[in-house]
Amino acid sequence: MDRHPAAYLRRSFVDADSPGDISREAQRAAVRKLAAADGHNGNLVTYSDWNVSADVAKSAARTEYARLLEDMEAGRIVAVYAFDTDRIYRDVRDLIRLQDAARRHNVTITTKAGRLPIGDSDDPAGEGFAFITAVFGRMELQKSKKRSAAAMEARRARGDKLGRAAFGYVLARDDKGRVVEIPGPDHALVAVVVDAYRTTHSVTKASKLLQRQGIPAPLGGARWGLHTVTSIIEKNAPGLFPRPSRIAGRRTPTTAWYAQLCVCHCGATMSPNQARHQAYCPWGHRTGADVHGRTTISENAIRAYVVAELEHFQLETDTYETEAHNVARRAAINARLDRHREAWLSQDPLEKIDRKRWEAEKARARADLDALDSTEIIRIELPDPDLLWTYAQPDIAKILRSIFLRIDLSADMVPSATWRNRAMRRPD
Repeated sequence: MDRHPAAYLRRSFVDADSPGDISREAQRAAVRKLAAADGHNGNLVTYSDWNVSADVAKSAARTEYARLLEDMEAGRIVAVYAFDTDRIYRDVRDLIRLQDAARRHNVTITTKAGRLPIGDSDDPAGEGFAFITAVFGRMELQKSKKRSAAAMEARRARGDKLGRAAFGYVLARDDKGRVVEIPGPDHALVAVVVDAYRTTHSVTKASKLLQRQGIPAPLGGARWGLHTVTSIIEKNAPGLFPRPSRIAGRRTPTTAWYAQLCVCHCGATMSPNQARHQAYCPWGHRTGADVHGRTTISENAIRAYVVAELEHFQLETDTYETEAHNVARRAAINARLDRHREAWLSQDPLEKIDRKRWEAEKARARADLDALDSTEIIRIELPDPDLLWTYAQPDIAKILRSIFLRIDLSADMVPSATWRNRAMRRPD
């Protein structure tokens, strides 16, 4: 078997304002230099967990790190290179796991700080220092989390506006020092959006009208997403909606156990229809089965598949941790997908969205959703599979989403699960 050198890159947080491109290139250049010093001038395979914390409690989100360990255990890797040790681990448990995998398969691990001691080392002082570094890394991580939580609580208590300013507004401090929204340079466009909805009486038609008029969309570009238009109207003219409006397919709270879990072949999240005991695609419901293809799957079909998949479940401990993702960042990704879906379904030659481009945008959105960092940890006790279905439906939903990232449905509504951590699935 050919063994290749591996580069591991990681950064804890990125967003639209700080994508971390410079950090990525700096890490990549550093690991290439380290690999070249050992004679590895080519065939360097990169494993990258971008926008993922090294907190051991969030290990399930580090899918590339899990793949790195899997390839080390399979004997496919000869050496690992990283910018610094805290890019790979910030906890003694991760250090021990990494050392065990490296020792069993004679893998070297190198960072800018030097070669990591791999058990039974001739350098006991170096091995001790590695453990001390891991202990202090975890301590600093916990202190940082406490500082962040305290700062967030202080902002809430003060009444600060949290997150990004809405379209047409900017953030500023009032006379009491609070962060508030005030009208910004683009505030005049808010009235244009509201008038477009008053004229058309439809979010979809309003977005198309704004595009025909050449009104620049938020963050650049010409396309106005349905979510963007809806949010602007809800904030500035809520009385125009007869009820609180939400675009179909949004990840809204529900009591259905299969909610937020199934993804249609068109890329939309399936919505529960508990009265009919099925999940349906909101976009397919809107465009019709003739254009979209099959739009529903029965609850029994989903459950039968989930029961069969859980037969493969394996976990060394009796608890597992799942993440509640940052809503604003997820909404931005879904809004971007909405724009491309609308263009694809419109079949307008001016939109320049063909099937190949649509499939690429779906894949990009899924990758971005998978890479979302978590902001809250929910500890879930995993029950005996035979008892799982006796739980309340919201609890079943939490447990299943701690195991599966999503369940993709083919054009024939055949399910296929993506596990949060492939190591949790026992092979057939």
